[in-house]
Amino acid sequence: MEAVVEEAEKRDLPARIKRSHQLRRDFQLLGARSATLCADIRALIGQSSSLIRHSRYLAPRPIHGGTDDTGLVTAVLASGIAICAECLAGKTGIPMIEIPSAIAILGKTVYVHTPDAPCHVCLTTREVYQLGTPTERPQPLPPSPEGASAKRRRHTG
Repeated sequence: MEAVVEEAEKRDLPARIKRSHQLRRDFQLLGARSATLCADIRALIGQSSSLIRHSRYLAPRPIHGGTDDTGLVTAVLASGIAICAECLAGKTGIPMIEIPSAIAILGKTVYVHTPDAPCHVCLTTREVYQLGTPTERPQPLPPSPEGASAKRRRHTG
């Protein structure tokens, strides 16, 4: 029985060697293909990152100073704290340069105190913003002795 097994292995040995050589060639071809694909992927990643960098210049700039700015400022000031412009900009995300215009818009509807006092956030003494009450609003100038109709007559006639 051993002789039959040895003879079968001898006949099968050249086929196994041939298959081994074929697998080795396939492995070399796959290795070369893999290296080519790896180089292609590296090139594509480089191009992709370059496109992303350049697309940032093409995208529209974010819009600042929209109507939400006053709402954000109101939300922070509604807590009743006295806060400086720098800290207000930091809390709302509004650029520092736009804080005065947002305060001016807010000042048309509510009274905003601007005393020199310590900021509640950074504790630095400087001009701070704080919402006031209607009784603290400065009194308007008294009306002129001559009425509006007299003024109109003066300008028309």
